[in-house]
Amino acid sequence: MSFSNYSKLSQYFAKCQSLRLSASALASVAGNQPPMTKMHNGVTADLTTTHHEFLDVRKSSTNKTAYVFCKTSGQTICVFQQEGATNFAPSRVQLAPGVWVDCIEQLFKLHCVASQIGISDNCEEVAAAILCADTPVKAKRAPYKLSPFNAAKWDTEAEAAMATAIAHACTVKETFHRFQQIGRPLGKDKFMVAEAMDDPIWGVNMFTEDFLNELLSEHAGIDTLFYMVGEVSKGKNQLGKILTQFFEAIYGLTYEEFMQVACNMTFVVIY
Repeated sequence: MSFSNYSKLSQYFAKCQSLRLSASALASVAGNQPPMTKMHNGVTADLTTTHHEFLDVRKSSTNKTAYVFCKTSGQTICVFQQEGATNFAPSRVQLAPGVWVDCIEQLFKLHCVASQIGISDNCEEVAAAILCADTPVKAKRAPYKLSPFNAAKWDTEAEAAMATAIAHACTVKETFHRFQQIGRPLGKDKFMVAEAMDDPIWGVNMFTEDFLNELLSEHAGIDTLFYMVGEVSKGKNQLGKILTQFFEAIYGLTYEEFMQVACNMTFVVIY
């Protein structure tokens, strides 16, 4: 591993945080978790290219939300929704003996619960509900039942939680290779955009077609494609930014090289 690769990956892990889990919550679900369904599988590969004045657009013929935008200089934007680097894709990770999560969304929402330890009265109950969710959507919604809930505290930890959940999932070789499969063809100089029409925090808060049309119409006098994304976007795109950092950190690495750094991270702390 080059020093540059090691430095970028170390910087990424520096902002990660351990997941705190209750031993009693883990014991209550061990061996009793239902299989997860309604997940988003696969990486779209059937992309055809159309040429515009300053941008090549590669679009899927079967998935209207699967796009890749390429600028002649080599900069690439990948816009994804259901397929690719989504929190709802299968990512099975063991947390403790007999206890697993099946997607990144579960890991992320468990971090949400952990942020409320000492605040909410039902953290163990909600953690168990996330671990026993049989769809990613149920896992996503489970923390709504935390009571009381300190939203400001979660807001300060959410970005680190997402970064950690992605890296944690990629400690499983199959998940790491899936992320590499998404990132490698796009090249090193790329930027991820989460569509998330109804999410001004984690996505660009726009439909893909609208986002592309504005990107094409607002390009005059702007040289940097990545800068244009920020100008056009109606959301903060935090998930896209974190994925961009992660893809940059693992670019060109093998799974074994990734694990050389990941093994120094304590992903789960049981209390």
